[in-house]
Amino acid sequence: MNTHSDSTAQTDHPRSYLTFQDILETVSHEPGQGRLLEQIEKVVRIQQRERLYVILSQVAEDQLLPVQVLLERDLPQRGKRNSAYNRFVIPSWKKYDDIYWQSLIDYTILALLTFKEIHFCANRGKLVLHYFDIPGGRPRVQDVIRRLVWLIDNDRLPVDFTRSRWMESWHHTVASMGREEVFTAAGILEIVPKLLLSPDLDSPG
Repeated sequence: MNTHSDSTAQTDHPRSYLTFQDILETVSHEPGQGRLLEQIEKVVRIQQRERLYVILSQVAEDQLLPVQVLLERDLPQRGKRNSAYNRFVIPSWKKYDDIYWQSLIDYTILALLTFKEIHFCANRGKLVLHYFDIPGGRPRVQDVIRRLVWLIDNDRLPVDFTRSRWMESWHHTVASMGREEVFTAAGILEIVPKLLLSPDLDSPG
């Protein structure tokens, strides 16, 4: 996504420094795919991806030695018609609860972006991926998954047990909101903390 040329915050600073107001200004000035909420999510996820890359880079190679992510099958991408196909086995994750597998998928998608489909079988410890145009291809995918497995196993990345219920409620509530409604809600979010911190609230009425 290109940055809007009139916004100093967007041209002079990386995405990691964007405030929520900056994000709203970005999606209001630029063309984007999907509903407004989806466009806001894309900008936020750029910031989350930058942070995740930092965390992944901090995992040392010797820490990864016991982590097995074994390749069972590898079919390369063919043009823009057929996606690449990888099937991995994670022996130590056999029979892990689905919440851990779902977290692994969420972080993998966040890190690598262009997935078409991802499936897993917790009982067999298998992960199947279809994707397009990931720089580095299968070796990079495998390396990222190994690092994520280590981070999740060692409690270095959060596993949100309430995510599925909360997100379902959030999407039902917000997904149908129009542009004006989202900006109104954002304005409330901006104002309320200031009101709560106002010294006037401490003074007697």
